[in-house]
Order: sequence, then structure tokens, then C-alpha cells
Amino acid sequence: MKLNNILPALMLLAIVYAVTITEDTIERGTINLDVGDLVVAPGVYYSIINNALTTIVGSLNVGAGSGFYVSSTTSLIGLTIALAGVINNIRNDGTIAFNSLRSLTAPTYQLAGASFVNNGQMYLGGDGSNATPVMSITSLLWTNNGFLSFYQNTRSGGVVTLGAVLPITNAGQICLFKEAYVQTTAINGAGCITVGEDSTVWIQNSLLAVSEDQTIYLESPSSAIRVEALSLSQTFEVAGYGNGNLIGLSLPLNLDTILLDPFRYDARTGVLTLISGIFTQNFQIGTGYTPSLFEVVNANYGGLITTVLRGGVVYNGPIPAGSTPAANCRDCQPFPDAP
Repeated sequence: MKLNNILPALMLLAIVYAVTITEDTIERGTINLDVGDLVVAPGVYYSIINNALTTIVGSLNVGAGSGFYVSSTTSLIGLTIALAGVINNIRNDGTIAFNSLRSLTAPTYQLAGASFVNNGQMYLGGDGSNATPVMSITSLLWTNNGFLSFYQNTRSGGVVTLGAVLPITNAGQICLFKEAYVQTTAINGAGCITVGEDSTVWIQNSLLAVSEDQTIYLESPSSAIRVEALSLSQTFEVAGYGNGNLIGLSLPLNLDTILLDPFRYDARTGVLTLISGIFTQNFQIGTGYTPSLFEVVNANYGGLITTVLRGGVVYNGPIPAGSTPAANCRDCQPFPDAP
């Protein structure tokens, strides 16, 4: 077939499979949802219940005050949701919720495309007790100005992946609950990453810098930060450090001797520095910490992330009043109910 015949055919397919939702719509059970562009018009919702496979081969646009919900209400159906195509876009000005929390089958959420912009609220959830959930939003141009939540009932070996190659911009709120976010890009913006119960942020490469305006908030005693030791030194803005949560490296800290320190705390500047050999990483935790309450521990980061002997430091006391404030952070919200 000649090229001039193929192009009109491709355009026709795109038109046929594009879907615009203009009124409240609920669909249940297995449906054939393999569409091009999906648009949910402002002020309406589109709810899909117990459809195992949802594929969008075009762009996804959820308008202001609208909602796009894909949910599993049975233990037998785990959700697979994919947005394919390197030239497609995701824009959310309303609410997106992919909810597989009731299913014992691990979900797969693979959202790619050229760009991702979230100005609204977005939730991705699964069980995690069986197999390995996949939760990735790997658009090349990546911006979060709103609220973005990743949630598991049980911590697993799965990880959250955000962005691809280029820096991501987080000017909003990212929440982790029983999840591990493994950094694969630089992080720009003055937003917040809240590390909730049994969750970890893993900074893998200091060449992919994290903005000092970005706050990492350790919300729970079981929250953790792991930073690659074999990389250039950075300073990370950390709120909520105390009550036994963990800041650590990928290598053991120095033995505590006359000549070597495993860590240093500057009471004047509020910077905690972890030291492994010639490598250091800095954490702006704030002032008011009592030096005798810091303790070097074996760093268990949860999931399949390797435990590092003498790899971290905990603070065995309450969070002091002078600690770094979580001023950029918003409360993490529970999963919304689907219509």
C-alpha cells in the first residue's frame, strides 16, 4: 500500500478509537477498552469496575472537577493499566484513581508518553502480598503540581519509577505508603515527598541532583532514606527525623574511633553528615537534636533493598522543635471511593 493511502487509514483509526466522556459513566465487568485518546470532560466522572486490562494508546486528559476511576472489587482481578506511545500525553486536572487494593494479584501500572502533567489528585494502589506490583509514570517531560499517591497494603519488592532521562519537577506532593521510590532522574522543584509507613526513598546517583528546595518528609518511625555512598556529596532537606526512623547510605559507615567518625552533627547549622571512607552525604535535619541520642544501626530499608551493616543512623528521641519544618508538605489523603 502506498504511503498516501496508509496515512488516511491511520488517521481514521485514531478518530474511530478516540473516546470523550461527557456525562457520568459507570462500566462494570470485562469491557473492550483499547482506545486512542481518552478525554474525561470537566465536571463528570468515568468509572470502570473489574476490568482487568485497560490500554490507552493515545493521550489521557482528565478535566477540572472530573474523575477517571479504574477499580477492582474482587480478590481475583488485578489491574493492568497501560498508556503506550512515545508521542502521547497525560494531563490530569481532576482525579485519577487506579485501585487494586482488594485484589491479591499484583497490579501493573505502566504510564509512559511524551509528557505527564498532574495538577489534580492521582492515586495508584495495590496489595503487594503476592508477586511484584509495577507502578511507573515514565513520561519524558514530567511535572507534578498536585497530589500523587502510591499505596500498597503490604510492602513488596516492587518500586515506584518516575520520569525518564530528563529531570522531573515536583512542585506538589508525592506520598508513599509501604512503597519504595527509586530515583532514576534528577528532581527539580520546591515540592515534598512524604515517606510514610514502611516506605523508602532511595537516591541512587548524585549526578542526578535533588533540589535543596525539595523536602523529603519522614512521616513514620518506619520511614527511611537511602543514599548512594559512592557519589558526589549532596545536601538533602529532611523533615520529620526522629522516633527511630532511618537515614542511611549504601555502604557501611566508618567505625567510631579516635581518627574516624561514622557521622557528624552540626548543632549550629542542623546538618547531619554520614561518612563512609572518603565519601559523605549531608542531611539538613534541623537544630535541637541531642548528640547522645544518635545511634549507628544496621540499615534495613525494606522490600528487596539490601540491608547494609552499620549503614544508617537513627535518632532515639522525639522530633525536636527546631527540626526542619515540613512547610512544603501536605497531608497524604486516603484512597477516594469510586462511583
